[in-house]
Amino acid sequence: MKRLRQASRRWDPSLPGRAGFRLGGGGSPCPHLLPLRLPRITINKDTKVPNACLFTINKEDHTLGNIIKSQLLKDPQVLFAGYKVPHPLEHKIIIRVQTTPDYSPQEAFTNAITDLISELSLLEERFRVAIKDKQEGIE
Repeated sequence: MKRLRQASRRWDPSLPGRAGFRLGGGGSPCPHLLPLRLPRITINKDTKVPNACLFTINKEDHTLGNIIKSQLLKDPQVLFAGYKVPHPLEHKIIIRVQTTPDYSPQEAFTNAITDLISELSLLEERFRVAIKDKQEGIE
């Protein structure tokens, strides 16, 4: 008679209560951590549409996809920008960018990321000032 092997149970302190026990062996401790040798981003030319590229960003979701898409659409030289998550269990997004013939999709993507970093830095600075003012009693 065959003996059934019992699933190994490991404790994961980041999960509350009994959910902290996970069945099975080694999985990634966090689905959003990038494993070794997996590139953060890959760029592929879109063969169906002229002057378009597909940017695949690993270990990201709708939050980053929507922010980048919105920033790309602010650029008047971007004709189309959209993103999708291929499957809910896959932690990656695919951003499609089409630009005018005299402007490359890579340049548009780089400019959008640079602008986002600037906006977020300004937001962080204003937030820190507001917290400091609140702590000092100035409103």
